[in-house]
Amino acid sequence: MNKRQLIAIASVSLIIIGVAFVYYMINRYAPNFTVKATTAGAAKTHPEDQVSTSTLMTVYIVGAVKVPGVYKVRPGTRLYELVDYAGGFLPGADVKGLNLARKLRDGEKITVPKGYSGSSVKISSHKKLSPLSSGKIDINAASVEELKKLPGVGPKIAQRIVEYRNTHGVFRSPQELIRVRGIGEKKLKKILPFVVVR
Repeated sequence: MNKRQLIAIASVSLIIIGVAFVYYMINRYAPNFTVKATTAGAAKTHPEDQVSTSTLMTVYIVGAVKVPGVYKVRPGTRLYELVDYAGGFLPGADVKGLNLARKLRDGEKITVPKGYSGSSVKISSHKKLSPLSSGKIDINAASVEELKKLPGVGPKIAQRIVEYRNTHGVFRSPQELIRVRGIGEKKLKKILPFVVVR
């Protein structure tokens, strides 16, 4: 191997070493460019919906709710659940034209209109989903006030039923009320004739 070949090999080796060193320094000291949304502009993600952001939908609710804004929710979330996430309706909200049972669509904007001034009607996020005409109460839609009408159900247990529903999803059968703290087998037997799930 002559002198020129040795010089060429040495030059190539130095270039490779130099490129490797520069690449190492870039990766070692380059700033982290991960983008984080500011608090003011970040979409709110409900605790129940802490899943991969690629699977979440983004919806916008404004108007007569306590905490309007942009929310990230799971596919299949219904309007009444979004209203709960937004803190519930404000007094005087006009919900007559809202279908609280419908599923939300990604990217949509929901406006909850305000009623006429001076309206004193008390409205909860589930009031439009009233008990069936048969007299039985739909435990997947009833408010705390409606649930208090059930035998043996006071304010605390009624609130626990609503909290269980919001945390775990809708009841698939009335018998699942046994999972709510404070409802035993005896109390469940008293409640079952008066409830239904839809």
